[in-house]
Amino acid sequence: MSPRHPRLLGTYRLDGQRHRIELISHRGAPLLIDRPDDGGPVGVIAELYPGEGERQATALLHGDGAYLRRAQAGERGLCPALGAHDDDAEAPVRRAA
Repeated sequence: MSPRHPRLLGTYRLDGQRHRIELISHRGAPLLIDRPDDGGPVGVIAELYPGEGERQATALLHGDGAYLRRAQAGERGLCPALGAHDDDAEAPVRRAA
């Protein structure tokens, strides 16, 4: 898995716009992102720990947090834009609410 070869875990439509849920590698760690097809800002759903991967990402999408259901319903503010916390290199792992 790499930024050039993201793993597609799901898609949804919001207001006619398709979004891709992808698992990528970012700075050597897995990152679960929400990428709108229109080229808009990429949202960070979760920064996973090294060694975590598709199983943990799927749990975030469909488990207790139910990100995919909430995103499809149009809930705003679920995740920060990629790069929003780049200056905070020591920040703890953040997961979407």
